[in-house]
Amino acid sequence: MGKSTLLQLLNGQLIGTGHLSVAGEELSQLSTSERNRFRALNIGTVFQQFNLIPYLSSLDNVALAAMLAGQSRVESTALARSLLNDTWLAPNLWCQRAEALSIGQQQRVAIARALINAPQILLFDEPTSALDETHRNLFMQVLIRHLDRHQHTTTIFVSHDTRLTSYFDKSVCLQDLALDFVEGEIKNAD
Repeated sequence: MGKSTLLQLLNGQLIGTGHLSVAGEELSQLSTSERNRFRALNIGTVFQQFNLIPYLSSLDNVALAAMLAGQSRVESTALARSLLNDTWLAPNLWCQRAEALSIGQQQRVAIARALINAPQILLFDEPTSALDETHRNLFMQVLIRHLDRHQHTTTIFVSHDTRLTSYFDKSVCLQDLALDFVEGEIKNAD
């Protein structure tokens, strides 16, 4: 199993053949619409390609996530403004279409969007792969600042960049995790 498959299982985009409980929910027992609602309310994701809606403004990309989770436009917009400010995105960029932003700016919008519903779980899929060292470090500073504020949030950050492990309390090599799983299966079969 690869990192993308793992993240898709955790956020309910894929349903495996076994049991997987995420934030107390058995995802295989939920309908597609229930999984979508669960994801909107409980899981924030920053994708490698960010997956912003290119023709929407930064503000609307972030606010839309809250509106889809049931918040009013007024509440969603206020929250989006606060989060964009917290990610150091200049206010003059809030009305810019996502496609007009730099990669680093898009990344900050993606972080704000992932955080807007105060998720229990944050998933990050190689979010720094396209960044130079300066922007990578800025991204990690923004992220860590938010994680400090949201101490009850579980963060799963997948990356090939081992230099990022210093930002986290615990790191696990997916290859080692898969090996432990296979060895556990072999031991249980004996």
